[in-house]
Amino acid sequence: MSQLIKTLNLTKKIGEFAREDILQDVGSDLAETEKDKFKGLAENIEYKDAIDFRKKLETVKESYFPRTRASEESNDVAASSSEADVSNLTGSMAAYTAAISKTKSKKLY
Repeated sequence: MSQLIKTLNLTKKIGEFAREDILQDVGSDLAETEKDKFKGLAENIEYKDAIDFRKKLETVKESYFPRTRASEESNDVAASSSEADVSNLTGSMAAYTAAISKTKSKKLY
């Protein structure tokens, strides 16, 4: 086997390892079932270089697996600050707010 063919094979293997490493890194916060789907989607993405491949994977991840973390965090902040807000309310609004706060604090599963 010539040196050129060996070099090409090694370069191909390095690309495969880099591709797998980037895939695991980008999908690290996904659930196991999502990781399988993500890996399937990534099979069709061409690997040119690490930066380009990572950008493409992040785009696929954002498109297929959107996260609603910002809205969940804002709900947590609103829930924690609702007790302070109740003291400023009077009359029927205070009663409504207290009732909602009690219902929100009970988790129905």
